[in-house]
Amino acid sequence: MTIAAILIIAGGHSRRMGQPKALLTLPSGKTLLSHHVDCAKRLNLPILVGDNDKFAHALIRENDKNCDDCANNVAFIKDYIKDAGALSCLLGAMNHYAQLSKQVPDGYILAVSCDSLIDIDKLYVRFERAICSQTNQDVYYLFDTIADKDYPLLGAYRLSLMSELQAYLAQGERAVMKFLKDKRCQKILMPKAWVSCANFNTPQEFAQALQDFALIEQDNQK
Repeated sequence: MTIAAILIIAGGHSRRMGQPKALLTLPSGKTLLSHHVDCAKRLNLPILVGDNDKFAHALIRENDKNCDDCANNVAFIKDYIKDAGALSCLLGAMNHYAQLSKQVPDGYILAVSCDSLIDIDKLYVRFERAICSQTNQDVYYLFDTIADKDYPLLGAYRLSLMSELQAYLAQGERAVMKFLKDKRCQKILMPKAWVSCANFNTPQEFAQALQDFALIEQDNQK
C-alpha cells in the first residue's frame, strides 16, 4: 500500500495572517500555493487542491507558464460539506479520487495544509518510508516531540476511512484529533529544522519560517 494522491488544503480563512496563506509570497516570487503544487508535480501523482471555490484555479493558471499542463494535473475540489473544516476537505478529496480511480479506493491521501513551508516531495519520502515500515495504520502524521504537538494536517490518511469520516461529519463533528482518537495512528517524528516551517498563523511566524526554510534549502544544496 502506498500514497495514491496529494491533497493541498488551501481554503482556510487566515484571519490572524491578514490574508489567505495560499497567497503568501515566497522570496522566489511564487505564492505558497504555487510552490506546493510545483513540489507535488515532482511525484507524478494526482494533485487535489481544496480551496472552497476561492481563488486557487485562477491563481495557478496566472502563475504557471505551463497552465495547460497544470490544468491537466491539478484538480480543484469542493469540500464534502461547505465550510466544515479540514476533514470535510479531506472527504471531498477521497470522494474525488474514488471517482477518478473508478474502483474501490486503496492506499493513502497525503494531506498538506497550506500553512506549511515543508516541501511536499520531502514529506512524501518520509511518509512512504513510514507506511512501508509500519504497515496497516489508518493515519500517519507528523509529531513534534519538543513541544509535544501533533500535526494531523501534515499526514497520510487511508482511503478506507471514507465511510467513517462521512458518518463523523454527518454528526456535526469537525475536530480532527477527536476523529483520530480511535484510529490506528502512527506519529512520525518531525525533524527539528522543520518545526517553524510546519505551521504559521501570523506575519511574524511566517517571517521566521522563511528564515528557517532558507537554511533548509541551503543544506539541501550542499
